Amino acid sequence: MRFFMRQTSDDLKQLWTQINRALSIVQVGLEADNHAFSHTSSLGYVTTCPSKLGTGMKVTVALSLPHLGNSPNFPALCNALRLVSTREYGSVLGRDIWTITNVDCLGVSEVDIVSGIIQGCARLVALETRSERGESIFDAIPGLGKEPFPGFSLDKCPPRLPDLTYHKTLVADVLRTHPDVYRKLRRTSTRMGVQLAPCIKPGIDTKGSSEHPVSGLVAGDAESFTTFQEIFHPVIAKLHPAFRICPKLWTCPIHADLSKVVDFEDDASSGYIHSVRVEFRSNIDGFRLAPCCSDEERRDVERLTVKGMLRLTKEFPGEYMPLPSSMSYTPREGGISKSLHKQLCEEGLGFSEPTLPLHLAAGLGANWPDARGIFLTTNRNLAVWCNESDHLRIISFQPGARVKAACACVVACAETLQEQLQIDGHQYMLLDALGYLAVSPEHLGHGLHCTLALNLPRLGSRLEFGALCKAFGASGTWRAGYWDISSVPSVGTAWEEIVNRVIKASSQLIRLEKMLEKGVSIDHELKSVHVSMEI
Repeated sequence: MRFFMRQTSDDLKQLWTQINRALSIVQVGLEADNHAFSHTSSLGYVTTCPSKLGTGMKVTVALSLPHLGNSPNFPALCNALRLVSTREYGSVLGRDIWTITNVDCLGVSEVDIVSGIIQGCARLVALETRSERGESIFDAIPGLGKEPFPGFSLDKCPPRLPDLTYHKTLVADVLRTHPDVYRKLRRTSTRMGVQLAPCIKPGIDTKGSSEHPVSGLVAGDAESFTTFQEIFHPVIAKLHPAFRICPKLWTCPIHADLSKVVDFEDDASSGYIHSVRVEFRSNIDGFRLAPCCSDEERRDVERLTVKGMLRLTKEFPGEYMPLPSSMSYTPREGGISKSLHKQLCEEGLGFSEPTLPLHLAAGLGANWPDARGIFLTTNRNLAVWCNESDHLRIISFQPGARVKAACACVVACAETLQEQLQIDGHQYMLLDALGYLAVSPEHLGHGLHCTLALNLPRLGSRLEFGALCKAFGASGTWRAGYWDISSVPSVGTAWEEIVNRVIKASSQLIRLEKMLEKGVSIDHELKSVHVSMEI
C-alpha cells in the first residue's frame, strides 16, 4: 500500500494529521483480520526499497525560488538542511518551481521529518527574500559562512575512523591501508594548533571517483606536511611519481630559468594557438592556510598582499577590487558590483565562491567573501587573486602563442610581491623537499600551472584525444570553444621544463591536426605513443 495526500496550502501539520488518521483506520481493519503493517524494531516499516525503510514517509513541498534556486550553492544549502531539491521544468506554475523533499527516513520519527521540512522550507523562503533584495546569503550556507560544512568534525578526530569502504579519494586509500596511522595521529597538533581532522575532512565527507581520483587531503599550515607526513607523503607520492624515489633526500627546484623556455612566436604552429595562461600559486609563511585560517589571519594576508600590489602598479598599472559584499578593504568597503564581478568571472579574470562539496568540506569558503579580492592590471594581462584557495594566485594572460611573455610577467610579479613580503618580515611558504607549499598536494612544487588554448577541430573530436594528451604528458579540457592543454602535477620538475612539456605536447597535437587537415591517417602516430584506438 502507498498512502498519498496532497493540498495547496502550507499547513503540513494538518496534512500529517489526516494521513495519520487514514493509516489508523486501515490498521484497525488489518488487525480485525489478524494482520498488521510489516514492521521491525530496527528497520521500522519494511519496504521493497531500502531507501524507504524507517518511517516510510516522504514529504514534498513545492516552492517558488527564482533567485535562490539559480544559485550554484543551492544544492549544498539543501544538503546541509538534509533536504533534496528537484527543479520542476514541466510545472504549469512556472520554471522556477522546486520540489523540496526530506532526505532522512530511517532512524528519525515522523515528527522529526515534518518539523525538518517545515523549518528547512522556512529557511529557504527567508533566504529567497534576502536574495530578492540583493543581499548576500553566504553567511547562511554551511561552508561559506561561520558554520562549517556538515560531516566529519573540524575540531578533533573521533576515536574510530569512519567507514571508508566505498571512498575513492587518495587519503581514504591511505587511511584504509594504514588505520594505525590514524590512531597515532588523531590527537596530534602542529605548533599553530592544526589537528589532523580538518586535513582529512574533504576525503571523508566526499567519496570521490575512481575515474578522476582526487587527494581529499589539505594542509592547515606549513607544518602539516611534516607533522602528518605519514599520511601526506603517501598521497603526494601517488600524485607526483618522481617523489616516490626518495622523499627524505628529495629537493624540489623552484627557480625559473626563462632563457630555457621555448616560445611559439616565430613558429608556424602559432596560428593554432588562441591564448596562453600561466599561473603561480603561493602562500605566506607565518599564517595558517585556508582550511584553518582565522578571519583575522585572512585579513592580514589581504593587507600584506595589497601592499605588494601597490608596488606592482609601478610596473603593472592596475587596481585591487574586493569581491562583492567584502567589508575588509577600507578604501572600497562593500567591494565591486555584482555585475562587474560576474563579467570578470566570465572572462576568466575573477573567481567566485566554491560550490563543490570537496572544496566546501576543505573550508575554502569560510566566511565568504571576507578578505577576498582581485588585483587586475589596466591591460587585463595580469591578475592576482587574494585568498581564493591559496593566499596568492598570480595569473598572466597573453593572446596567441606568447608563452615566454606570460612566464616573464608571472615571475616579475612574484618577485615584486616577495620583495614587499620580506620588508614586512614574511616570505613565500617553502619546504626543500616539496617546493612552494599549497593547500592541496596537487599544487606542490614549483607552484606553476601552464595552459595553452588550442584550436583542434579534427583531432579534438576523436575519442582517443584525452589519452593522447596524457601520453604527451599533459591534460586536455574543452573550454569556451578551445582545447586547454595544461601541465600536470609534478613535484621535483623545474619550472622551465614544465612549460616546455606543455609546448612540446601542443606542438605534437598541432602536428597531428595538420595531418588530419591534409587527409593523412594518424593511426601509426597513435600506435607510436601507445594510444589505443579501442575505447
